Amino acid sequence: MKINLKVKTVLLDIVVCILSGVLCLEVYVCSFADEGKQQQLPVTVNGDNVEYSPETKEVSATGNVQVDYKGTKLTSDKLIVNTETKDAKTEGPTRVEDNDAVVEGSQISYNFANKTGIITDARFRSYPYFGKAKEMKKVSDKEFVGYRGYATTCEMDFPHYRIGSKRINLFPNDKIKTRHDKFYLGNLPVAYMPFYNHSLKDPMFHIQMTPGKSKAWGPYLLTATRYNITDKVTGRVYYDQRSRIGNAQGFGANYDTGLFGKGDFKFYYTQERSPDFKEW
Repeated sequence: MKINLKVKTVLLDIVVCILSGVLCLEVYVCSFADEGKQQQLPVTVNGDNVEYSPETKEVSATGNVQVDYKGTKLTSDKLIVNTETKDAKTEGPTRVEDNDAVVEGSQISYNFANKTGIITDARFRSYPYFGKAKEMKKVSDKEFVGYRGYATTCEMDFPHYRIGSKRINLFPNDKIKTRHDKFYLGNLPVAYMPFYNHSLKDPMFHIQMTPGKSKAWGPYLLTATRYNITDKVTGRVYYDQRSRIGNAQGFGANYDTGLFGKGDFKFYYTQERSPDFKEW
């Protein structure tokens, strides 16, 4: 029996399509199975004393406790974790390392599955920033939120300068944002800032203060605050205190339109008084 060449070609195409479909189905099933295995990874707990309760499905550990799970490393003195829900609670000094951010606290409630938790009496570090917060929440895999604390680039236990804030949003390897801030030199508040936004990829601190003394100005303190308005526009706020001739203030902006070029705008206002002026 003779088979037309066109018929052979059609049959060959059908066979190729069937084999391709079977192969794609196998790849999809394998990928789905691998994903399921990753989602169901067990939490491995190491410590000096580790116990498991089949009734509650909880692991209890004390002494040099360490857990490594999906890129998160937790160390503590005491921990209880549910092997099904992945909910964990610690007692005593605890440390969490995740996405180049390190957070320490007196106790932590943490879920290893979705990487969220609450840290009490938190101390955090994500270069170049250090800080503390009464409470810190890990709200997602890429964001920490601290409440009633401060942030600084000074590594001292009692920093020379800091930004005291009601709310600190920390995005490791990305940026830090604060709201309703006071800038402190030591324990002395010297300036109020409605917000602060700093890319962690920019190592330069956004607040500059220049104290000094001169014959014309007397003792003075010159301050400049940089902030990011957009990716293409940055702003500056100036506030200068000069004891002999009065204060001055202003603002400026740098912009890069890409299409129409770059620019620098600055406004500065001062109402100087005579150095011999005396208020009655």
